[in-house]
Amino acid sequence: MIKSNLGRTVLFLFWIATTVCSPLLTARGRQAKHALPIVVIMAPPTYPVFARRTHIEGVVHLKIATDGQRVTSAEAEGDAASLLADLAEKNVRTWQFEPGDPTTFDVTYAYRLVTHPISGADSTSVTLRLPNDVEISATMP
Repeated sequence: MIKSNLGRTVLFLFWIATTVCSPLLTARGRQAKHALPIVVIMAPPTYPVFARRTHIEGVVHLKIATDGQRVTSAEAEGDAASLLADLAEKNVRTWQFEPGDPTTFDVTYAYRLVTHPISGADSTSVTLRLPNDVEISATMP
């Protein structure tokens, strides 16, 4: 009887350790190890009028490095239009972060032209899912 209860207790503790504690420890380790910086200041991204008029759209993938508070390097990867890549690099360099450890991460800027009207003075819409995704939509002229 004692062995049976001891065995059940050991199995119960093992179950708690593997199903409850292990995911919590893994999530905490993942969060601490791969924590992304929090953007606190940035210039609003824009869609250049020239790109809109010439129907240039695309996705720019950037590899970002920070010193813990500011972007130290931003390099476009892939074959996005150089105008859009230059604009995305220029914009991401305006970002400032809550103080933290130096890190590197990827950012995607998606420039999209839409046919339906967007309300606003310049007919653009910006969706931010920082620090990884920036989407700039603009009405085609």
